[in-house]
Amino acid sequence: MRNAVRTGIKIVLKALFPILAMSTSTAVAWDTSRIFPINEGAKWKYTGMWENINTGKKTPISLEAKVLRFVNGGGYVGAHMQGHPTDIENIGSGEIVKSTYVYYVLGNRVYMITNTYSMNSAMSGRYDPKENEIFMTFPLRPGAYFGKMAGESGWQVEATTVPIPAIRCKMDGHRIILKREDRGKLMTFVPLVGITSYQYINYNTGDKIHLNLSEYITGQ
Repeated sequence: MRNAVRTGIKIVLKALFPILAMSTSTAVAWDTSRIFPINEGAKWKYTGMWENINTGKKTPISLEAKVLRFVNGGGYVGAHMQGHPTDIENIGSGEIVKSTYVYYVLGNRVYMITNTYSMNSAMSGRYDPKENEIFMTFPLRPGAYFGKMAGESGWQVEATTVPIPAIRCKMDGHRIILKREDRGKLMTFVPLVGITSYQYINYNTGDKIHLNLSEYITGQ
């Protein structure tokens, strides 16, 4: 049964609190497919602001990410997706072009696959993912790195309390940071909810963009 919450995500999160408590316990086996939420029909709606620090111009923005198709293959999970918070990085034209990709959950890793041929293979479970397609590695441990390269060019994990404006509360989650000379990225992730915010700054163009989760529909 689809759990759609049109006025925020309060009802959804109430239902998840007992599972969240269990998922953070070291006594429970880590189930990546449960912690990383990609159910059939799930949607994440974000709102935020695009600011250029050189001109001072500010533009409200919004973005929706959703699961188009979901497959649980037993040894893997695949979700054909449309829209992702990172799409704001290509907002230069003034419009956000939604990406299509596949989340491929295998073991303790979530891969983000963008090649069309590879996407089809992943959805059928016949794909050997590459190291540079890693999106997240679980469990998220403070101080850990993951991504295309370790060190200063990879994503670094920090434990944090994540504010979620839609329900006026804070939840235990992780702040995940990528720092480079010309740009910086920061996202917050809460188990069983997903990406709750995303920030991007490009020092070359002066673009400073942030999104916050405003509505979450859990799907089936």
